Amino acid sequence: MTNKQILKKAIEQAKKNGWYSNEEIKVTIFVRRLPKIIVGDINDPKEYLSINDVIFSHDFAKAFWGEQSEDIFKCKCNPTNYYYTFKFCSKCGEKLIKSKRILKSWEKPLQQMVLSEEPLKYLEQFL
Repeated sequence: MTNKQILKKAIEQAKKNGWYSNEEIKVTIFVRRLPKIIVGDINDPKEYLSINDVIFSHDFAKAFWGEQSEDIFKCKCNPTNYYYTFKFCSKCGEKLIKSKRILKSWEKPLQQMVLSEEPLKYLEQFL
C-alpha cells in the first residue's frame, strides 16, 4: 500500500472508534507531494493536520488501538524498567513483580511507532 492508502485506512479505522467521528476527513496531497489531512468541508476546512499531527496524537492512538488495560511488571534489580509479556527478569532471572502502573493498549504501539523509521509502514501492520 502507498502511504496515502495506509493513512486513509488508519483514519477510517480510528473514525469508527470515535476519533473525529462527526467530521468529514479528507487526505489530500499538496505541494511537494506531502499528504495533508483536511478536517471539515474541503472548500471551507476547520483545520489542516499534518501526518505527524494525526498519527502521533494520543487521541488518534486511543481510537486506533483502543484503551483496554493490561498489567505490566517490573523487577527489584531495575525498578525503572517495565516488562510486558515476560515472567522473569532478563537481567537477573528473578520473577517479576506486578507493577501498580497499568498499561493502556495504545501506549506501547504508539511508542514503537514513534521510534520507527517508517511510522506509516509500522501502522500498516495493524490494518
